[in-house]
Amino acid sequence: MWNTHHDIIYGRNCVLADTLAYHSLGYFIFDSYSLIRLFHSKIKTTRLSTLIWYRPDLSFHHFGVIFIFTPIVLYFRRGLGDFFVGMAFLMELSTPFLALKGLLQILDLRSAFSRGFLLNSMVLTLTFLMARLFPLPYAYWLYAKQSHQSLWEACCGLAWHCNLGTVALFAFQGYWFISMVRSTTRLFYEEVVRASHVPPSNATTTTTSNPLSEPREKRE
Repeated sequence: MWNTHHDIIYGRNCVLADTLAYHSLGYFIFDSYSLIRLFHSKIKTTRLSTLIWYRPDLSFHHFGVIFIFTPIVLYFRRGLGDFFVGMAFLMELSTPFLALKGLLQILDLRSAFSRGFLLNSMVLTLTFLMARLFPLPYAYWLYAKQSHQSLWEACCGLAWHCNLGTVALFAFQGYWFISMVRSTTRLFYEEVVRASHVPPSNATTTTTSNPLSEPREKRE
Protein backbone atom coordinates (compact mmCIF):
# COMPACT_ATOMS: atom_id res chain seq x y z
CA MET A 1 0.00 0.00 0.00
CA TRP A 2 2.84 2.38 0.85
CA ASN A 3 4.57 1.79 -2.48
CA THR A 4 1.40 2.25 -4.54
CA HIS A 5 -0.57 4.94 -2.68
CA HIS A 6 0.57 7.54 -5.25
CA ASP A 7 -1.57 5.73 -7.85
CA ILE A 8 -4.04 3.35 -6.30
CA ILE A 9 -5.39 2.16 -9.68
CA TYR A 10 -2.33 1.57 -11.86
CA GLY A 11 0.43 1.43 -9.26
CA ARG A 12 2.36 -1.83 -9.29
CA ASN A 13 4.46 -3.11 -6.42
CA CYS A 14 5.60 -6.71 -6.91
CA VAL A 15 4.32 -10.23 -7.50
CA LEU A 16 3.76 -10.65 -3.77
CA ALA A 17 0.07 -9.76 -4.17
CA ASP A 18 -0.58 -12.75 -6.44
CA THR A 19 1.62 -15.02 -4.33
CA LEU A 20 -0.32 -14.17 -1.18
CA ALA A 21 -3.59 -14.74 -3.03
CA TYR A 22 -2.55 -18.31 -3.89
CA HIS A 23 -1.46 -18.86 -0.30
CA SER A 24 -4.77 -17.47 0.97
CA LEU A 25 -6.72 -19.74 -1.38
CA GLY A 26 -4.93 -22.83 -0.10
CA TYR A 27 -5.44 -21.81 3.50
CA PHE A 28 -9.17 -21.16 3.15
CA ILE A 29 -9.79 -24.40 1.27
CA PHE A 30 -8.09 -26.30 4.09
CA ASP A 31 -9.91 -24.26 6.73
CA SER A 32 -13.26 -24.87 5.03
CA TYR A 33 -12.60 -28.61 5.14
CA SER A 34 -11.71 -28.31 8.83
CA LEU A 35 -14.91 -26.37 9.54
CA ILE A 36 -17.03 -29.00 7.76
CA ARG A 37 -15.48 -31.71 9.94
CA LEU A 38 -16.02 -29.59 13.04
CA PHE A 39 -19.66 -28.90 12.19
CA HIS A 40 -20.22 -32.58 11.41
CA SER A 41 -18.95 -33.56 14.86
CA LYS A 42 -21.32 -31.06 16.50
CA ILE A 43 -24.54 -31.30 14.52
CA LYS A 44 -24.03 -34.70 12.86
CA THR A 45 -24.72 -33.63 9.30
CA THR A 46 -22.77 -32.82 6.16
CA ARG A 47 -25.60 -31.01 4.33
CA LEU A 48 -24.22 -27.71 3.06
CA SER A 49 -27.45 -25.82 3.71
CA THR A 50 -27.46 -26.92 7.35
CA LEU A 51 -23.83 -25.91 7.77
CA ILE A 52 -24.50 -22.47 6.30
CA TRP A 53 -27.51 -22.03 8.60
CA TYR A 54 -25.45 -23.11 11.62
CA ARG A 55 -22.62 -20.59 11.01
CA PRO A 56 -23.59 -18.18 8.21
CA ASP A 57 -20.85 -15.68 9.05
CA LEU A 58 -17.97 -18.13 8.63
CA SER A 59 -19.62 -19.88 5.70
CA PHE A 60 -20.14 -16.73 3.63
CA HIS A 61 -16.75 -15.38 4.64
CA HIS A 62 -14.96 -18.47 3.35
CA PHE A 63 -17.21 -18.66 0.30
CA GLY A 64 -16.43 -15.03 -0.53
CA VAL A 65 -12.67 -15.47 -0.19
CA ILE A 66 -12.53 -18.65 -2.30
CA PHE A 67 -15.01 -17.83 -5.06
CA ILE A 68 -14.99 -14.01 -5.21
CA PHE A 69 -11.85 -12.45 -3.74
CA THR A 70 -9.28 -14.89 -5.09
CA PRO A 71 -10.56 -14.95 -8.73
CA ILE A 72 -10.69 -11.15 -8.74
CA VAL A 73 -7.12 -10.84 -7.50
CA LEU A 74 -5.66 -13.51 -9.81
CA TYR A 75 -7.65 -13.07 -13.02
CA PHE A 76 -10.24 -10.31 -13.27
CA ARG A 77 -8.29 -7.28 -12.05
CA ARG A 78 -5.87 -7.52 -15.01
CA GLY A 79 -2.85 -6.44 -12.99
CA LEU A 80 -4.52 -3.33 -11.59
CA GLY A 81 -5.07 -2.25 -8.00
CA ASP A 82 -2.15 -3.64 -6.02
CA PHE A 83 -3.08 -1.03 -3.43
CA PHE A 84 -6.47 -2.65 -2.84
CA VAL A 85 -5.00 -6.13 -2.69
CA GLY A 86 -2.58 -4.93 -0.04
CA MET A 87 -5.46 -3.29 1.80
CA ALA A 88 -7.37 -6.57 1.78
CA PHE A 89 -4.43 -8.47 3.27
CA LEU A 90 -3.81 -5.69 5.80
CA MET A 91 -7.27 -6.43 7.19
CA GLU A 92 -5.84 -9.63 8.66
CA LEU A 93 -3.70 -7.59 11.06
CA SER A 94 -6.30 -8.04 13.80
CA THR A 95 -6.61 -11.81 13.29
CA PRO A 96 -3.81 -12.92 15.69
CA PHE A 97 -5.42 -11.00 18.56
CA LEU A 98 -8.83 -12.44 17.69
CA ALA A 99 -7.34 -15.94 17.68
CA LEU A 100 -5.63 -15.34 21.04
CA LYS A 101 -8.91 -14.16 22.53
CA GLY A 102 -10.68 -17.28 21.34
CA LEU A 103 -7.85 -19.50 22.56
CA LEU A 104 -7.98 -18.05 26.08
CA GLN A 105 -11.73 -18.63 26.16
CA ILE A 106 -11.45 -22.20 24.90
CA LEU A 107 -8.78 -23.03 27.49
CA ASP A 108 -10.90 -21.35 30.19
CA LEU A 109 -8.07 -18.96 31.08
CA ARG A 110 -10.07 -15.76 30.82
CA SER A 111 -10.37 -15.34 34.61
CA ALA A 112 -6.78 -16.37 35.32
CA PHE A 113 -5.43 -13.77 32.88
CA SER A 114 -8.14 -11.14 33.23
CA ARG A 115 -5.85 -8.16 32.70
CA GLY A 116 -4.07 -9.81 29.81
CA PHE A 117 -7.42 -10.73 28.33
CA LEU A 118 -8.55 -7.11 28.65
CA LEU A 119 -5.31 -5.81 27.10
CA ASN A 120 -5.62 -8.22 24.18
CA SER A 121 -9.25 -7.13 23.64
CA MET A 122 -8.19 -3.49 23.58
CA VAL A 123 -5.42 -4.16 21.05
CA LEU A 124 -7.86 -6.24 18.98
CA THR A 125 -10.38 -3.39 18.89
CA LEU A 126 -7.73 -0.82 17.95
CA THR A 127 -6.15 -2.92 15.20
CA PHE A 128 -9.60 -3.80 13.85
CA LEU A 129 -10.42 -0.09 13.59
CA MET A 130 -7.13 0.82 11.91
CA ALA A 131 -6.88 -2.18 9.57
CA ARG A 132 -10.48 -2.92 8.64
CA LEU A 133 -12.48 0.30 8.89
CA PHE A 134 -10.07 3.19 8.33
CA PRO A 135 -8.59 1.99 4.97
CA LEU A 136 -11.97 2.04 3.18
CA PRO A 137 -12.70 5.80 3.47
CA TYR A 138 -8.96 6.44 3.09
CA ALA A 139 -9.01 4.71 -0.31
CA TYR A 140 -11.97 6.86 -1.42
CA TRP A 141 -10.10 9.98 -0.31
CA LEU A 142 -6.98 8.98 -2.24
CA TYR A 143 -9.01 8.25 -5.37
CA ALA A 144 -10.75 11.62 -5.17
CA LYS A 145 -7.40 13.36 -4.70
CA GLN A 146 -5.73 11.60 -7.61
CA SER A 147 -8.69 12.12 -9.96
CA HIS A 148 -8.91 15.82 -8.96
CA GLN A 149 -12.51 15.51 -7.81
CA SER A 150 -14.40 16.15 -4.65
CA LEU A 151 -15.09 13.15 -2.45
CA TRP A 152 -18.75 13.17 -3.45
CA GLU A 153 -17.94 13.38 -7.17
CA ALA A 154 -15.47 10.53 -6.86
CA CYS A 155 -18.02 8.34 -5.11
CA CYS A 156 -20.72 9.08 -7.68
CA GLY A 157 -18.31 8.49 -10.56
CA LEU A 158 -17.50 4.92 -9.52
CA ALA A 159 -19.45 1.92 -10.79
CA TRP A 160 -22.48 1.11 -8.65
CA HIS A 161 -21.24 -2.38 -7.77
CA CYS A 162 -17.98 -0.90 -6.41
CA ASN A 163 -19.88 1.38 -4.05
CA LEU A 164 -22.32 -1.37 -3.12
CA GLY A 165 -19.52 -3.78 -2.29
CA THR A 166 -17.71 -1.15 -0.23
CA VAL A 167 -20.84 -0.23 1.72
CA ALA A 168 -21.62 -3.89 2.39
CA LEU A 169 -18.05 -4.55 3.55
CA PHE A 170 -17.98 -1.42 5.71
CA ALA A 171 -21.34 -2.28 7.29
CA PHE A 172 -20.20 -5.83 8.04
CA GLN A 173 -16.94 -4.65 9.58
CA GLY A 174 -18.75 -1.87 11.46
CA TYR A 175 -21.11 -4.39 13.02
CA TRP A 176 -18.22 -6.44 14.36
CA PHE A 177 -16.37 -3.32 15.53
CA ILE A 178 -19.38 -2.18 17.58
CA SER A 179 -19.58 -5.64 19.12
CA MET A 180 -15.88 -5.47 20.01
CA VAL A 181 -16.27 -2.03 21.58
CA ARG A 182 -19.15 -3.29 23.72
CA SER A 183 -17.23 -6.39 24.75
CA THR A 184 -14.07 -4.42 25.58
CA THR A 185 -16.05 -1.82 27.54
CA ARG A 186 -17.72 -4.56 29.55
CA LEU A 187 -14.36 -6.21 30.26
CA PHE A 188 -12.88 -2.88 31.34
CA TYR A 189 -15.80 -2.27 33.71
CA GLU A 190 -15.45 -5.77 35.18
CA GLU A 191 -11.72 -5.21 35.73
CA VAL A 192 -12.36 -1.87 37.46
CA VAL A 193 -14.94 -3.49 39.74
CA ARG A 194 -12.58 -6.37 40.49
CA ALA A 195 -9.73 -3.99 41.30
CA SER A 196 -11.94 -1.91 43.62
CA HIS A 197 -12.76 -4.95 45.76
CA VAL A 198 -9.23 -5.61 47.01
CA PRO A 199 -9.23 -8.13 49.89
CA PRO A 200 -8.00 -6.74 53.23
CA SER A 201 -4.37 -7.21 54.17
CA ASN A 202 -3.44 -10.23 56.30
CA ALA A 203 -1.12 -8.13 58.45
CA THR A 204 -1.92 -8.31 62.16
CA THR A 205 -3.13 -5.02 63.60
CA THR A 206 -2.09 -4.32 67.22
CA THR A 207 -4.69 -2.56 69.32
CA THR A 208 -4.49 -1.31 72.88
CA SER A 209 -7.24 -2.73 75.00
CA ASN A 210 -9.22 -0.54 77.35
CA PRO A 211 -9.10 -2.00 80.87
CA LEU A 212 -12.49 -0.50 81.70
CA SER A 213 -14.05 -2.52 78.90
CA GLU A 214 -12.92 -5.82 80.43
CA PRO A 215 -15.12 -7.75 82.85
CA ARG A 216 -14.80 -6.83 86.51
CA GLU A 217 -13.51 -10.28 87.52
CA LYS A 218 -10.68 -10.03 84.97
CA ARG A 219 -9.71 -6.55 86.12
CA GLU A 220 -9.53 -7.73 89.70
